[in-house]
Amino acid sequence: NEVRKQAWPEGAVLQVALVEDGLSSRVTAGENRGRELHHVAVVRELRSVPLKPGELTHTVVLPLEAVEDRSRMRVVAFVQEAADGPVLGAAALPVTP
Repeated sequence: NEVRKQAWPEGAVLQVALVEDGLSSRVTAGENRGRELHHVAVVRELRSVPLKPGELTHTVVLPLEAVEDRSRMRVVAFVQEAADGPVLGAAALPVTP
């Protein structure tokens, strides 16, 4: 197998988000009053890591102390060009208990 070194464009940023699924809220005013809205991938924490040419690994620490139900949590990571915003790659993993 061959592993190739990724050359990120200048100014690329690794975004790492701790997200929670399975949330809902009851709307009390406006056009959706009385409805229950269901939410997925609610961002609880977001970290940005500027990428440097040649760097292949990064460690990002996310706070899990206040998380009550880890089965509803995921980590979503994506690399984005800082200048104009296109996403160059993305991945998601569940948070393990």
